[in-house]
Amino acid sequence: MVLVEQVLDLVGSDGAADPGVELVGTKPDREMLDRVSAALEVAPAASVMIGDTEYDIVMGRAAGYRTCAVTWGNHSRDRLARQQPDHILDAPEQLAPTLLQA
Repeated sequence: MVLVEQVLDLVGSDGAADPGVELVGTKPDREMLDRVSAALEVAPAASVMIGDTEYDIVMGRAAGYRTCAVTWGNHSRDRLARQQPDHILDAPEQLAPTLLQA
């Protein structure tokens, strides 16, 4: 849970970046994730990008993250599957068990 708190401190609970950490680029540019990994001192291979768009999955893979696509957002399951995420989840309650196994 400490890492989750660090991420929320870094990006803010509303998703807005802390002014002390410059996040640049747009999805699927991997630079955002590279900067988050460096700021948190967490290796990309020990990280998971969770997203509801194909751009999230492409960005995560490019940065060396494991990827988890969630189907309750913007893009369809089929569209997400084309990006070959490590996991595809169809319900929020699947998230915690999947992350604990990852």
